[in-house]
Amino acid sequence: MPTTTPATRWSTRSSSSQSASACATAGYAIVLGVLGGGGIVVSNILSEAFERRLASGKRIYNGGGGFDFDDLLYLLGPAAWLGWLAPILVGASIGAPVMALISWLKLHKLSADRTT
Repeated sequence: MPTTTPATRWSTRSSSSQSASACATAGYAIVLGVLGGGGIVVSNILSEAFERRLASGKRIYNGGGGFDFDDLLYLLGPAAWLGWLAPILVGASIGAPVMALISWLKLHKLSADRTT
């Protein structure tokens, strides 16, 4: 009969809980990916339309501290190494449609301001 130590019992629980979390998220991965990817595409299209209407070189979203939004992509490698891709997918499926909505509201406001 194999003996277990507290450390091996913890690692077994830890890996099984990670597996359960991965399985629970796996069923929704396609839906979350479509929401996140679709939100990014729509947000990008609306941002481009906004910036074309300004024609002054101004951007719809300015970065901060010398960084732009796309600089966050550099964090995907470390996030993958740490096993955080599932939470990032969930966050993207919420954040990207919200950003698309914000982009639409800004474009709508710019269009309304130009007609008045």
